[in-house]
Amino acid sequence: MKFKLLAAVAAATVFAASADAAILRYDLQGTVPNKFTLRFELDTTRAPSTSTSQGLRYNGVALTYTLPGSTTPITENGQFDGVTFQVLNNQGGLFAGFLEGAPNNNNRVQVFGPELFSGSTSSPTMLTGVFLLSDIQRQRITDPLQVNYRLTVTDVTPGAVPEPASWAMLIAGVGMVGGAMRRRQVRVLRPA
Repeated sequence: MKFKLLAAVAAATVFAASADAAILRYDLQGTVPNKFTLRFELDTTRAPSTSTSQGLRYNGVALTYTLPGSTTPITENGQFDGVTFQVLNNQGGLFAGFLEGAPNNNNRVQVFGPELFSGSTSSPTMLTGVFLLSDIQRQRITDPLQVNYRLTVTDVTPGAVPEPASWAMLIAGVGMVGGAMRRRQVRVLRPA
């Protein structure tokens, strides 16, 4: 019995793998007055709609944004909307807005800064954290980044399922507590 339990725990631990699927929320906020605000979510299991050496694009992403100088949020259903993660001259960035030929082509934002994914554009791994961005593209890598946007990327995956290693630790812990309780001898004291 002990051998089977140890073998099961060892197998679960060895074959445990991290889950790569996540839903990421992107919140872009201007750090100076009269800048866009933007929010959208991206499912990382989804393949890019297009990818080139200069970036990757996800079509059909629903966007919620506020135009510069306004306080009224606008929500687009994603029919014409898309998000492009750029790779431009040793820098990255983000373009969000309407596809070409769609109505209201002026409602879009383009910001530059660090790359927002790792790996290749055909097989990206999206990054989480806080990124400082600018709406002015640097011409050379030595040009300073004029920060006027903050992008916060957080994982909002609902009800994530525990990984196999977590289940293995839980089962092993319950088994050890049960084994300790079973071996415990109870002494009964009888009055003389």
